[in-house]
Amino acid sequence: MSLISRRINSFSLVEMLIVLVLSSMVISIIYLAYYNITTYQINLSRKQEAMHDLSSLYFLLRKDMERSETVYAMSPVDIQCSQITGIGTVQYVFFEEDIIRRQGTVMDTFKCRITDPHFMWRSKDIEKFPGKIDEITFTLQTHQPVKVAVFKQYDVASRVETKRDTLP
Repeated sequence: MSLISRRINSFSLVEMLIVLVLSSMVISIIYLAYYNITTYQINLSRKQEAMHDLSSLYFLLRKDMERSETVYAMSPVDIQCSQITGIGTVQYVFFEEDIIRRQGTVMDTFKCRITDPHFMWRSKDIEKFPGKIDEITFTLQTHQPVKVAVFKQYDVASRVETKRDTLP
């Protein structure tokens, strides 16, 4: 018996094409799922990093303001917490894309999109720089705008402004 007369069991060309199309569809679905999961993970990681920066900024700003003897607004975007026990002076500079904290030679950068920083003394915006402040407010631009406020509580003696009396 020759090989030509013998029938060999095999797949037809149409069956092979169907398997090829189905397998390519399954692979493309798996790739799209992988792409979506990876994109979601990257976005989640960025949001988590932004929230970490915000919480670190809020904690440090509040702590520096509480521990400082006085807080001054040096310009419309710059504050200075002076005479912090054991640390010295800490300076914050508010930019639109980030906030910089300087403590001696150490510089921290917080990636927080902020708008509308206000430096206030007794609930009123200060107009002269440098000026003593007791409140900072700004709007944090995330997926929803968030108002942030940090307060400094002075003792009564430091809040009283005295003027020299003059006799006529």
